[in-house]
Amino acid sequence: MNKQPYFIAGWLLALASLVVVLAFPLLPARHWNLTAQTAFNRFLITDQNKGGQTEAAWLDAGKTHYTCKIQPATENPFCAMQISLSDRPGHGYNLSGYDRLRIKLRYQGPSSVLRIHTRVFDDRFSTPSIPETAKFQSYVLTPNPQGDSIELPLRGFSVADWWVREYAPRREYAQVDFANVLVLGIDIPAPTLPGTYDIQLEELEFIGAWVSFEQVLASLILLWCALVTTFLVVSCWTVHCQWRRERPAWQELQLSLGGYKPTADFRPYNNFRDRATQCLDHTGLVLALVELLQQSIRPRLPFVVIELVASPSAGEFTPQVLTHDVQVEFAERLKRYTKDDIGVVARWRGPCFIVLGTTTREHLMVRLDLLRAALSLNPLMHEGQPIATDVIIASGILGDLEQAFDQLLNCWWRVHWRKRTGLVGLKPVGGNG
Repeated sequence: MNKQPYFIAGWLLALASLVVVLAFPLLPARHWNLTAQTAFNRFLITDQNKGGQTEAAWLDAGKTHYTCKIQPATENPFCAMQISLSDRPGHGYNLSGYDRLRIKLRYQGPSSVLRIHTRVFDDRFSTPSIPETAKFQSYVLTPNPQGDSIELPLRGFSVADWWVREYAPRREYAQVDFANVLVLGIDIPAPTLPGTYDIQLEELEFIGAWVSFEQVLASLILLWCALVTTFLVVSCWTVHCQWRRERPAWQELQLSLGGYKPTADFRPYNNFRDRATQCLDHTGLVLALVELLQQSIRPRLPFVVIELVASPSAGEFTPQVLTHDVQVEFAERLKRYTKDDIGVVARWRGPCFIVLGTTTREHLMVRLDLLRAALSLNPLMHEGQPIATDVIIASGILGDLEQAFDQLLNCWWRVHWRKRTGLVGLKPVGGNG
């Protein structure tokens, strides 16, 4: 499978994610100017319906400028300007997509603070016929003497304690929210000082992002999940298709190796020391490993397992036995042709040799190719007769001593698999040998 498109897509998505996260605060905000909405009703509320003496009146036709006169010795006076956001009971305006409120007003009066309040309807605790059951939320602000705009974070609003005590909602319902706002108003918080209050609302605007940062992060996470899922699905499908193509070959190999068993079973031994002690026929391998790993300053060195075999004649494997003299001569040639690329050459299990390199795997394999070519031009001799031979090679990289032992055993297995299945050179040298 070609992984490059997925790496490119991953880098592009990472770059896009970084740009979106860094540039999110610079995106244009969403505005909703409430003072420009003439369709909403505006009205003044005082304590006169409860026997109070507070007086309130509009000072302009647009109902943005009003006055309140609170009499002395009045118990719990109240005066507020409210804007109704809906004509239908229980159906308000959703302001949860905004995060701050910009207000600009001119104010004169005995008190140094004013209060912005909202009424939020929720059918879980509110009744349409009883407006007082709508949740009361407020924010106390200090007006700017110059009349400049003030931005108030909506998370700074709080639910009134008196409303919580009176209606006793569940704890999760007593939290601030702006999902269904019925009324927004301006009033004077307690304790209310007597006197005349002059309030002119010039601007009331809600500000927020078009898309919340949490939604952006959720979208990026979904895109990353989609990319990873696509990569995994395609990878699994590629592996499945490759397995369907290669399954017959593996089954054939398994059948050909069905009766083959190693001369020693290493599974009962839990560590390298036990294996080295019990498997005395692998002493040459152990000594070669110890010698190389103790003397080398580079633990990850290349190695090969080589087995010298008699070349097949006429395309069939010959049971010709390679004598000890032939094996010794091959070992000498091996050392001579590989020269400085060889660190250790160890005899292991008859005609099988361990070659531990000192440079790179590429250099080592080039040397071994030269040796293979030399054997075809100048074959090994036995009793004055040339012997057709070939070499079977399995390679790897050494790690620690324990890992190296397992790697070499695996390579030895691969060597014998190739020998068993006839995967050796088919060109005879010197006739039928």
